[in-house]
Amino acid sequence: MLNANNASLSVFLTAATSSLGRETTRQLVARGHRVTGLTKGFDGAVMVRKDGGLPAYSDPYRAGEIKSIIKMAAADVVIHVLPQEANVFPHKGLDWADSQRLVDDSTAALVDAASSAGTKFVVFLSSVAVYGDTHGEWVDESAEAGDGEMAVMVTNAENKILHGAFSAAVLRAGTLYGAYDSGMKFLSDAVMNGRAVYLGDNHTYRNWVHESDLAKAAVLAAEQQPTGQIFNVTDDSPSHAADFITYLATSMGLTTPAPLNPPAFALDRMTSAQQRDSMNTSLRVKTGKAKEQLGWSPRYANFRSGIDQTLMMLRAEPVNP
Repeated sequence: MLNANNASLSVFLTAATSSLGRETTRQLVARGHRVTGLTKGFDGAVMVRKDGGLPAYSDPYRAGEIKSIIKMAAADVVIHVLPQEANVFPHKGLDWADSQRLVDDSTAALVDAASSAGTKFVVFLSSVAVYGDTHGEWVDESAEAGDGEMAVMVTNAENKILHGAFSAAVLRAGTLYGAYDSGMKFLSDAVMNGRAVYLGDNHTYRNWVHESDLAKAAVLAAEQQPTGQIFNVTDDSPSHAADFITYLATSMGLTTPAPLNPPAFALDRMTSAQQRDSMNTSLRVKTGKAKEQLGWSPRYANFRSGIDQTLMMLRAEPVNP
């Protein structure tokens, strides 16, 4: 299926060799679109080609290089995937400085490049972290942005996109998970080795989205190009982080309980400030708008079915090619 005008699109992706980027490339190619994927080095180029795309080499923070690639590809649509690398399950290896670079700095470079290259449409893969802590209350796209550090960071990036010299849509994703993202690797290693994982308050709700479902929403947005629109993209079952990791451990065949929170005296040593802040944020997100206007629906309506699929992929291909 092609876009609304029955025409193939030329699409440029950032972070094309990430787990989400690869899935998005495969879905775009399957629907008849041409993909140019940003990568680094020979190994990344092999991945992009294997997925059906054309690799392009650049630092994602160099606007001039990105502009040249967008023009070379004659890209109709740009999908900014890179910020999702800060939207995985929170872990110590991800801190405020990392997120600032992945979310805000990369977006500033992309906006500069896309604006000067004459890009027609941008799909920005954002995060429901923009709403901040609603203490478990349900929110839709009309809710105001939160005032926490991550909420402000995401809001700044979204504003850059929505005020760029191009049309754009924003997809606010729940916590991303899939076979090869850093958050899932962290959790899998922790449960296999019996390490404690900071899970926050047992009463906090998280919203989840499997990488294939977020890729599906990105493809629909690229095809339909709903200018100026914002969509929440999560599964249908907000839940506690403890439930997620317990099911993961059980599905991995572990009979012992999932790791508990680290002791209070070790929190600063074993966790990052961003990790603690994120895990103590509670909200539940409505996705009716994406379903009604984009025609999107999650294949994995809850994390249990998504984890089952993720582990099946890992057993079939345990090492990211």
